[in-house]
Amino acid sequence: MFKFILSLSVLTFVLFLNLTAVPNGEPVAAKDTTVENVTTQEQANIVSTLKDKLHSDLTEQDVIDQFGQPDQKMNDDMYGLPSFRYDFKHDEHYSLDADYQLVDMDALKNKQLEAIIYFDFDDNKNIRSAALYYVNDEQKIEEYRIFADGTEKKMEIE
Repeated sequence: MFKFILSLSVLTFVLFLNLTAVPNGEPVAAKDTTVENVTTQEQANIVSTLKDKLHSDLTEQDVIDQFGQPDQKMNDDMYGLPSFRYDFKHDEHYSLDADYQLVDMDALKNKQLEAIIYFDFDDNKNIRSAALYYVNDEQKIEEYRIFADGTEKKMEIE
């Protein structure tokens, strides 16, 4: 799979998310991307773009089609159901050595990661919830979550 380094342009990042800039029609996973030197406004645009892609009616295949293969596939601790994790990186050498079900707050604060998305699925491979973690304008980690019934919640974590 090809390695991509995204330019400073949010447009390039948006194109990536829409999978229009993918050679040979192969989906590219979030782990193969790097977002460099992003301004506060560009970060807000990236977070907004990611939020726009989160819907309550997504299936596992829809998520893979939009975001590529996840950085980690696992089963959630509570129900044992499938869960995907996507890391949107500033630092191409970033890797999480701990449990992937933890939100790496240090990496978000230290700008190693732009955002983290978790997708939780039910037994039928339909979305139960999607959670986006990012640093907001007040430099606090925020969670934006959407549930299968369309309910949305936003809260500052730290």
